[in-house]
Amino acid sequence: MTFRMKMSTCSYCDQASHQNHGDPAKINVCDGELDNFLDLFAPSSVPCPLDPPSEQIAVDFVPLKGKEVHHYDPLITIFNRIVAGFPKAKRLSFCNTHSKEFPFPFSAFAEHHHKSKPDIYITFPGEKPPLKTESLNWSRFAMVMEAKSTAQEDAFDTKAGILRTDAIVQLAIGASYLMLAHGLLAAYTIGIYGDMIRIARFDHACAVASNAFSIKTNEGLRILQDFFWRFTHPAQGATLGYDETVTKVTFDHCLWLRAALGDEATELLQGVDL
Repeated sequence: MTFRMKMSTCSYCDQASHQNHGDPAKINVCDGELDNFLDLFAPSSVPCPLDPPSEQIAVDFVPLKGKEVHHYDPLITIFNRIVAGFPKAKRLSFCNTHSKEFPFPFSAFAEHHHKSKPDIYITFPGEKPPLKTESLNWSRFAMVMEAKSTAQEDAFDTKAGILRTDAIVQLAIGASYLMLAHGLLAAYTIGIYGDMIRIARFDHACAVASNAFSIKTNEGLRILQDFFWRFTHPAQGATLGYDETVTKVTFDHCLWLRAALGDEATELLQGVDL
């Protein structure tokens, strides 16, 4: 599915533009410098102190048309190498979930919403993915990735004046479910198109995607490393997009809630995941 897009000057990035359809602020593509994009949309409290990864870590990655399912594990190997130097408490982990469907985060309303099949999910800093994906749900996801086999399938490529809405919707569903599951102000997703990467930031009003960069270059690997670092070392909160006014429900909170609801607790909390 495709639709035509308009173009206008972007107020977000210096020497950048955004392209959009309909509402002028819904889908934005920043064509400016990648470092400017990170400074604006992924502010960090601590600059990344690590040496950039060598392009040798991705030299064996050769994306093939129609073979995207075979790309996930090699990509995960590259991502693990990128974050290998992160402190253990801040290190991200990556998990291949392309074959599993995940329902809407709140089971009481799941039947009214799409299921999602993120190709790769990213843990919260310092966490490890479970051995069995059956136990996974949106509460464990910090970020999601969607991969296509070629650069020609880039969701945000507007050279022909079109936007591939199916691919955008995949990212948007993942981002919206992340925001709902964790009470986020904004969620981050990564689109992978062959060996090209785009970082996308979704909030409750619009989306902004970075310029595309290659995972097979030193510069591209540096940008991705810097983004992962910024995600785990945000200017405020636990991760980028975190809302400091929202507190995750603890076991003690659950006990208090059930006590406060008294005899009606079972009925009122039916279908609520606590």
